Amino acid sequence: MKDINFRIQAPKKGDKKVQIFMGGDLGVNNLKEVVKNLKTAEKDYENLVININDVTVCDLATIQLLVSLKNTCISHNKKISFNIDLSKDILELLQISGLTSIIKSL
Repeated sequence: MKDINFRIQAPKKGDKKVQIFMGGDLGVNNLKEVVKNLKTAEKDYENLVININDVTVCDLATIQLLVSLKNTCISHNKKISFNIDLSKDILELLQISGLTSIIKSL
């Protein structure tokens, strides 16, 4: 993977939320391993918290992945929440491309 930050922090004793941290280059070329790890986390945990920040690249594949993960969790009666902090430049690109509303719906 190139310049991607991805980490799963298992819940602490007594906590039911798994924390997943994503950042860096989240472009399509770096998502294969992320997809694999997210599928495993979705299977293993009942409550996922996705933290996204310090993103340098975000493309349609990234957004599709997040929407798909949310839909999968909902269909499996699991909880999922997102903490998304994107730079002004990334937010502007999403707005120009018409994808801001999708990010806000997560």
